[in-house]
Amino acid sequence: MKIAVMQPYFCPYLGYFQLVNAVDLFVFYDDVQYIKRGFVNRNTLKNEFKFTIPVSNASTKLQLNEVLINWDNVFFKDFAISLRHLYSKSMNFDAVSSILNDLFQSKPETISQLAIDSITSFSQLLGVTTQFKRSSELEYEKTENRALNLINICKAEDCDHYINSIGGMDLYLKEFFLGEGIMLNFLEPAKSLSIIDVCMKGPLNEVSQELDNFKLI
Repeated sequence: MKIAVMQPYFCPYLGYFQLVNAVDLFVFYDDVQYIKRGFVNRNTLKNEFKFTIPVSNASTKLQLNEVLINWDNVFFKDFAISLRHLYSKSMNFDAVSSILNDLFQSKPETISQLAIDSITSFSQLLGVTTQFKRSSELEYEKTENRALNLINICKAEDCDHYINSIGGMDLYLKEFFLGEGIMLNFLEPAKSLSIIDVCMKGPLNEVSQELDNFKLI
């Protein structure tokens, strides 16, 4: 069974969803260190419009599932206005806006929860049937070795094929994983802005087809 393990990001790029679609089980790595100015709560839309979901207790001493969202921030009202300005004439404006409205109205407590909800919501929109879990809810042996932690997650979930994004080629060795009985491949993803931008431009059936347009190394 194929598995991927990645930190959750809010409305990530198309390549993230290609990785989700490429596996049977996708584990959100939500019990790892929060990185300030990382991409968990930051992204870019068209015209180089950059946005950041506001958090109230950003600290590298916290795990992703401990970082709280500042729902009192004016960002959420301004973002809706910016979204309409950027995409009001887009063919899927209503569908995508509805997803984002539901995400924000639900007001999850943590940034990891909002990011996870954004990924599962857009996966559903695109017809992705991958199973989702969170590392914080799994029983696996945690060590100081990043590669070994991933291997332990694979073993805990009875998966023998681990797929990582192409960026992992500098971090993980196929031989090390194979020695633990796990096949390792790297997915070379498509580049794009946020999935918000991709789905706004649609058509959605073509976006769904693009999920299979990747190369495994």
